[in-house]
Amino acid sequence: MGRVLSAFAACVLALAVLAAGWIYFWPHDERTTAALSNSSGKITAGRRFQVSVGDTWLRADQEIRSQFSPDYVLWETPSPPPADSQTADSPVLAGSATVTYRDRSWRNGLITLTLHDGRVSQVMWNYSPLYIDL
Repeated sequence: MGRVLSAFAACVLALAVLAAGWIYFWPHDERTTAALSNSSGKITAGRRFQVSVGDTWLRADQEIRSQFSPDYVLWETPSPPPADSQTADSPVLAGSATVTYRDRSWRNGLITLTLHDGRVSQVMWNYSPLYIDL
């Protein structure tokens, strides 16, 4: 009986090591990396989720949609007073705006682009298995 338990424990340990190695070493997309290790953040220069700061909204939108089909896309524009915002159903390409893409895959999160005159000025993300829309 003791040998059976030892063999079972060895198998469980081997599976755990293989799973950890797969998660750590297997090449995965940026959304998986965000979900597993870098759950939230923002950039104001560089590239994230195949979107570069300075890209046009159309290019950024195409890049995001090539990776997943968003559950919804929300546009917001600032309106007076500054703490308020207005939502829009179509792209806002003049002035400042944000557009949020909801990812309801197992990764569960949001990617938000901040735009100025139709160009990406910031990329933000928040991934969490416990993320809930309010």
